[in-house]
Amino acid sequence: MSLFSKLFQRKPTAVASIEKHVQSTPQPVMQPSRALPRPELIWTGARYEFRCDAGQAYPAKEAGFHHDFRNNCYWSGLNEVARKLSRYADERAKEKLNALDQQVALSMAVNASIEIPCPPGLQFLPFQKAGIAYALQRQNTLIADEMGLGKTVQAIGVCNASPNIRKILVICPAGLLLNWGREMQKWMTSKLAIEYASSTKLPNSDVVLVNYEIVGKLKDKILERDWDLHIYDESHYMKNPDAKRTMAVLGHENISSPW
Repeated sequence: MSLFSKLFQRKPTAVASIEKHVQSTPQPVMQPSRALPRPELIWTGARYEFRCDAGQAYPAKEAGFHHDFRNNCYWSGLNEVARKLSRYADERAKEKLNALDQQVALSMAVNASIEIPCPPGLQFLPFQKAGIAYALQRQNTLIADEMGLGKTVQAIGVCNASPNIRKILVICPAGLLLNWGREMQKWMTSKLAIEYASSTKLPNSDVVLVNYEIVGKLKDKILERDWDLHIYDESHYMKNPDAKRTMAVLGHENISSPW
């Protein structure tokens, strides 16, 4: 047999061997992928939580949520941050956000159908009535109208509209003490005694006017009393949480933050 014939006869064997090897290779088994649960934004009653699987946390990080390693979730206590993820909100979180939207709308009202007592010859402007009506629905209110629009008058209007408010603490800059005294005497309908505090004395009157510069010295005396209302004028004086005046006013559990 010629060399050519031998080579020709071996070729089918080689081909068959290759085919056999290919046929013996196991084919991969395709498994259906597990669908990841949809991320969810919930309201716990104390904070918003964004619950998701690994790899789904990007929206929470982008919105400004914090990572809770212990509970394996992302959280925020800020409504404006949670609103960025409203599309993931469950029913309770939606109700919370919707209620806040309604509160924002009320805070922007320019009039209110409410009768507020005021002295003869005086009357509250429509937008001031709206501000007073808004404050009466809340435990804490920040009145942030522009200068000259009557924030002081609105605070006094809250006192007039609430007969149960009898003990009032007003804390303001020293330069505004006299103005607060004049405005309260002018606008208040209740016959309440109004006095100014000194660095060593807290008057035993219905309305006490204290300036920020001395409130730290009177902190213990202030805490001894039960107040019906706290008014913090020019509250940006307390913007630094570590400042002594901020700690004196807000740095303990018996005086709640105006925000």
